[in-house]
Amino acid sequence: NMNASVHVRVDGTDARREHTIVVPREAICCPLCEEPFETTEPRTPCVTPCFHTFCRLCLQAWSKEKGAVAGVGAAGAPYAADGFSCPTCRAVCTVAVEALQLNFALMTVVEAERVSTGQTQLVCQECEDGMPTSHCLECRLLLCEGCTKHHSRNKLSKHHALQPIEEFKQHKQAIPKQKRTCTKHKGQGLDLYCLTCETPICFHGTVKDHEGHKYELLSDVAGNHQAKLRMEADKLSKTQTTLEEGIAKIKQEEDALAAEAIEQKAFIGTHFEELCVRLRARELALTREVDEALARKKKILAGQREGLE
Repeated sequence: NMNASVHVRVDGTDARREHTIVVPREAICCPLCEEPFETTEPRTPCVTPCFHTFCRLCLQAWSKEKGAVAGVGAAGAPYAADGFSCPTCRAVCTVAVEALQLNFALMTVVEAERVSTGQTQLVCQECEDGMPTSHCLECRLLLCEGCTKHHSRNKLSKHHALQPIEEFKQHKQAIPKQKRTCTKHKGQGLDLYCLTCETPICFHGTVKDHEGHKYELLSDVAGNHQAKLRMEADKLSKTQTTLEEGIAKIKQEEDALAAEAIEQKAFIGTHFEELCVRLRARELALTREVDEALARKKKILAGQREGLE
């Protein structure tokens, strides 16, 4: 199977909402060593400024082998840098390999693949000890048998939907990330977003630390940001379509010019061949006329010489 199917949770009003990401199998392998990416160093997928992804181990070896390179800045001005060229597009990267950001989207895919194939050992995220038997869709927790029973009896969580661990693995989901909680108010979820401080906060934070500040539900702010990102993505998609159409038109013009050049060259070749044939025929005719004139003159001169003798 050349495709890796991964179910990824999407935050929203329905905690059980999910969509599927389908990626080619080779996408979870480093293009340089062709080995699968891992979720731990040094084979983690890291992304270059030109948006190409390689494992950090290969990039370290590549940068040492290639050494310092010269590049071209954003304004087109050349510069020298102690960086390395991208193995794919040869763009210059001046960021140290160790400082390159992880490709978190790909990390999710890799982790989901490792979970589904049993390469990653799952553990209960409540007691951090037992083997998980279920997955709480609302709390995003993997629970062992004992913790599942406790979860089902708890007043706050007894109505939560539980997914059997076998189904969780079959869906090729990454290990669920627990809901972030406030570092100052223990156990309080970060359900609000302070617009003044531009940071997630809990309800307790509105009483003192962020008193008088403007805040909204974190889910609403996230939804607005997602909508803005979708709008920007749509704009980029339209721009990409326009660029692709422009490139296709230029390609057509290039092909038309190439075809016309071939046609013109063929015409020139044929025309000059005809001219050469005519010139050779004229050459032969003129040569023949010269020979005939020479013969006549010689005959006249020979007669004159005989008369004198």
